[in-house]
Amino acid sequence: MSTLKVGAIRGVSASSDAITVASDGTASAKLTSINDGALSNRNLLINSAFEIWQRGTTAASGASGGNRYLADRWSVPNRTRMAQSTDVPAGFKYAILLDREQTGGSEPFTIHQGIEKDNIRKTGSYTLSFYAKSSDISSVNINVQDRTTVAEGGTNHASIVTNQAVSITSSWARYTYTFTLSNASLTGTCLRISIGNTSASQHDELLLTGIQLETGSVATDIEKRSFGQELALCQRYFLRFKNDASDHGVFCTAVSYGTTDQRSGIFNFPTSMRASPSFSISDVSHFQILGLGSSISNINIADVGTSVSGCGVRVHTGDTLTSGQGIICRANNTGSAYFDFDAEL
Repeated sequence: MSTLKVGAIRGVSASSDAITVASDGTASAKLTSINDGALSNRNLLINSAFEIWQRGTTAASGASGGNRYLADRWSVPNRTRMAQSTDVPAGFKYAILLDREQTGGSEPFTIHQGIEKDNIRKTGSYTLSFYAKSSDISSVNINVQDRTTVAEGGTNHASIVTNQAVSITSSWARYTYTFTLSNASLTGTCLRISIGNTSASQHDELLLTGIQLETGSVATDIEKRSFGQELALCQRYFLRFKNDASDHGVFCTAVSYGTTDQRSGIFNFPTSMRASPSFSISDVSHFQILGLGSSISNINIADVGTSVSGCGVRVHTGDTLTSGQGIICRANNTGSAYFDFDAEL
């Protein structure tokens, strides 16, 4: 038996090594074509191909200051219009279209995602890759920050990569950038990845999709998860429970207590959320109580109890009932009704 000892393996016409072997015997491979399912869970970003849109598929620009979400897990400054687009590179279904509709203000023309600190597996080299296209701007900037929250403003962050410029064109192409994380880089709650343009003018458009962050110095093929996997990952941070048709879909059941106008029910989340979420509804007029005929004045989770697994829902109505009487809270013959649970970073 014989042993072949090498430090690297390289193709005949290649300019770099395909496999490198360290002194301890471990090997690293440069992989550019990966079958579905191989090397799974390497992409640290969620909804990278913009297939999950729980909040809707288009949102006009808003007032100056702050940021908001549309495509799941991706936040954008308020002044930016965003929409789902089918103008995509080969192999993708959707991209996100960003358009800064308004002039003035200081918000950058940028998209962000926060990665929980516990999901950053190790220090060392990380590679960010993405597909981009724009007929209006010639470059985008990459920013990586260690932060306590993803939201704009405040001073609780440290820059790891600052305004790294990447030239882009009017045709779809993939771009990559490699940076290094050290122990000192990871002191906050999350790592925020940002791609955009800090000087975009009115009606400049940018299309992005296939945004991937992985360990190492090589950009591998975009990891494609199933729709169900991607949705469950998104629902850890945000859940919209909605009525899909103009009918009377049931949202929750509840029980009257005492002789008050308050009924309490239980709502269980399909997956554990990152933290106890905040709660909002579409509009009280979108809901009704089956069989009572009284109007709903409010629906909330205040003082009812909430956790990462579910919450109590309190329904306030205009009448009183005998203690213990049950009710059903349902959509008021509309497809616009929804409950929102938000646990974003």
